[in-house]
Amino acid sequence: EAAWRRICFEYIEQLNDEGRLPFVIDGLGEWNGKAGAIDIVAESETGETLIGMCSFRSILTEEDYHFALQYAKKAGLSVDHCYLFSAEGFNDVLTASAKHVAGLRLIGLKELTHV
Repeated sequence: EAAWRRICFEYIEQLNDEGRLPFVIDGLGEWNGKAGAIDIVAESETGETLIGMCSFRSILTEEDYHFALQYAKKAGLSVDHCYLFSAEGFNDVLTASAKHVAGLRLIGLKELTHV
């Protein structure tokens, strides 16, 4: 899992370097709380926020997306963009939601290997 998180983190850094994120990152890190963690937290100078959740061993669902948003709220973050990374993929409901939810992006192995 740690290696997978590092790959996802590096992907965000690469998108930032190439100007392919919704904003230029001013700060990049992670957040760990008592009830959960956010694998990637990126913020712009103006406070625009992107969070990322990285899953290597399971298919992500809409519940995982909502948990990520709940963790962000506990961290005091206002989320503008949410990038979900999964080596196993995403369920149909989350995939359908991503087409209609502004700021939600699903990134699988295919996207990571074709940067």
